Amino acid sequence: MSEINDSFKVAIPQFVGTRQAHLFKTLKVPQFTGQLTFTSKEGVQWFFSMYLGRITYATGGKHPNKRWRRNVSSAAPKALHELANFDLSFFNNPSFKANWEYNLLSTLVKKNILVPSQVNKIIKGITSEILFDLTQIMEVNFDIVQKESVSSTQLAFIDTEQLIVEVWQEWQSWQGAKLADRSPNKAPIIRQHDELQKRTSPNTYKIMEKLFNGKNTIRDLHFQLNQDMVLMTKMMIPYFQLGLIELIDTDDGVFPWQNIPKKQYSDGQKANIACITDQFPLIEQIKSSVIPFNYVFTSFNHGDFAVISMAQEPPNLIFLDLEMMSASAYDLIVKIRNINDFEKIPIILLTNDPSKIDPEHFNLVGFSDVLTKPLKKETILDMITKHLKPEKTEGK
Repeated sequence: MSEINDSFKVAIPQFVGTRQAHLFKTLKVPQFTGQLTFTSKEGVQWFFSMYLGRITYATGGKHPNKRWRRNVSSAAPKALHELANFDLSFFNNPSFKANWEYNLLSTLVKKNILVPSQVNKIIKGITSEILFDLTQIMEVNFDIVQKESVSSTQLAFIDTEQLIVEVWQEWQSWQGAKLADRSPNKAPIIRQHDELQKRTSPNTYKIMEKLFNGKNTIRDLHFQLNQDMVLMTKMMIPYFQLGLIELIDTDDGVFPWQNIPKKQYSDGQKANIACITDQFPLIEQIKSSVIPFNYVFTSFNHGDFAVISMAQEPPNLIFLDLEMMSASAYDLIVKIRNINDFEKIPIILLTNDPSKIDPEHFNLVGFSDVLTKPLKKETILDMITKHLKPEKTEGK
């Protein structure tokens, strides 16, 4: 490959979509195999592994742990649960840790926990985030190292042409919303609680207090809430300008195997039962029925706050009141089902009159079952038992 030296470094100003496309096209023609390293003025580095001119993996930046976890959870929600079955000595092996992101994906494939299409989506998502970050910092130093002895067996081969176009469009939207100087890798935190309370409704403030904790980055919130990242962040601009909310740097958290999400309810574990209704007697009735049987109980009288809270602390089963005055049960279930990893959580519709339910609509939006009010303790417990059998929730 005479066109490319074994190693060289060069500064690239304004490393935007057109220059990214030109660079990767230049590397594709001679079928470059090796590693690209991009370094910001602050010393932050990103790494691209290449094989025959195509990307096989990308990593680096400030939040590799968060980014890997988000993209794996998006493509294969159950995969992270499987890490609990690994021997911890596996994760402590120095050869594994040296390139843990790629090695762990490879292991999950070998164990048939991930399939190739999921891995391709994960690596593409990770690469997209990194290309966005490189676009935002504008100026980078570029280092290229050619490698001859690279295995032809790779998890994915990412062509950059369309991906760069998509990332550039995302950046244009971000810039167009006057967010160019704000990084989605930063976390919103409330700086003036009293003033924010005065300017928002009680429910809105409650939601903000829950989300804007200085730990959830904009990208984290985008994933958790399944909201458009640009529109979500644009809504925060007035609060940024008033100094009520600030975006701050946050740490990358722990490795994925050090914070494995809890599995769904299984024998011997306490299940978390959620109830969404603005009817206080109904809340008390369900609570008094489940608490004596050691279930954890959470209630919400505001639909949007319920969706946001459950996205961060998923329940095992949800009772949803059709006759709420403050929200539409059908709108809420659509929002709930759109939360990542919520597609199989049982949602039980509570109603005074089952004849009002359109069976086609009921099934289409994703309700699991229905209970007729007034409720009885026995029917509440029977419904929980029916939908939270360990063999069902563990996918057997």
